[in-house]
Amino acid sequence: MSEINNNNLPETDLDAVFCADDYLYFYGDSLMEEYTDEQVAFLVRELGLETPMKILDLACGHGRHANRLARLGYRVTGVDRSREFLGRAQADANQQNVPVTYLCADSRNYAEAGEYERVIHLFSSFGYFTDAENLQVMKNIAASLKSGGLLCLDIPNRDVSLQKLPPCGVREKNRDLLTGTASIP
Repeated sequence: MSEINNNNLPETDLDAVFCADDYLYFYGDSLMEEYTDEQVAFLVRELGLETPMKILDLACGHGRHANRLARLGYRVTGVDRSREFLGRAQADANQQNVPVTYLCADSRNYAEAGEYERVIHLFSSFGYFTDAENLQVMKNIAASLKSGGLLCLDIPNRDVSLQKLPPCGVREKNRDLLTGTASIP
């Protein structure tokens, strides 16, 4: 189930953790429309977004930010390793009639030299790999940004997490349980 990597930490089975149906079921309350509206407003304000800037939504999941940004007139590419999530993202984009380019790729391998004016990497989607692999993700992001481009990286506060979160967690919804080897927010 879990193997030990070179950081002496258990490896995460990303396909199991991010099964679209389970993920959306257990985390749906955190993904409500009004939260997405607030998050997109934050991105527009804090990243100084101007249409038609080109934006990379790395680890875009089911496209809730990418599709909203495209609806506002930005040129968005969403990248995720889950075909299941990308299928949902594309279906939603089609339903909203918004142009988003969705690509199936792993963030450890995806880079498009100088292609994007902004990169967003949201909802705690960074840090699942070894230190060397996480560094490669950051190098890929840096390579993908145009000169003067900006990154919004949404991650939990490491120090608070280490001090306050238990080593494992259980999330319950309608008598269904989601368990993990790290705390589940």
